[in-house]
Amino acid sequence: MKDTFLIATRAAAICALLAGGCVSACHQSVPQGASSAMEFLHSGSPQVCTSSEVQQTLQDMILPKPGDIPGDGSIVDKTSAISNVSLAYRETTLQSFDHTVNRATCNTTLHIATSDRSNDYDITFQVSPSADDPRLIIVAANLVDAKSYASGLIADAALKAATDRQAQADAAQQQQAKTALIARLNPRWLAGIWISATADSSNCADVL
Repeated sequence: MKDTFLIATRAAAICALLAGGCVSACHQSVPQGASSAMEFLHSGSPQVCTSSEVQQTLQDMILPKPGDIPGDGSIVDKTSAISNVSLAYRETTLQSFDHTVNRATCNTTLHIATSDRSNDYDITFQVSPSADDPRLIIVAANLVDAKSYASGLIADAALKAATDRQAQADAAQQQQAKTALIARLNPRWLAGIWISATADSSNCADVL
């Protein structure tokens, strides 16, 4: 199944079309330079495959929203985990161009990475004008595997952050309990130098 995103070049919106239905995730801003993608597309330029707005749209299609990530972890943890995932497009090329409908078919190797894990995916994506609105560009690609991997990285990182934070809180609580217990077992009025039972009173020392 292909995921399809629309890039608005004049209207101030970007809508995602997934499985034939419009997802209520339209952004109220246009990617900077969106008109250049349209210009590249109409001229048949290979640069449409590497245009920043097309690649940003692919990234938006791949990386989930914090609320869509399953598993434990707060929205803050998940948002932080998303920001720590990097996407890089390598060896992006124009495979073919259909001048009849101004549709570019592009190939790229997508590198998805965090600080300790990474994977590569060979992706073919298409860029074309919308048949319903010529001001819009459609980006379509099969990203199921890439999305699954990215979601897994993010979910794991969010869970680790939540687990580490809970472990720190537990350790702090245990230390507080230990400190309180020591204070109960060793009140300040018992402080001093303990001496043997055979010693006389002159050997007592008060260190309070």
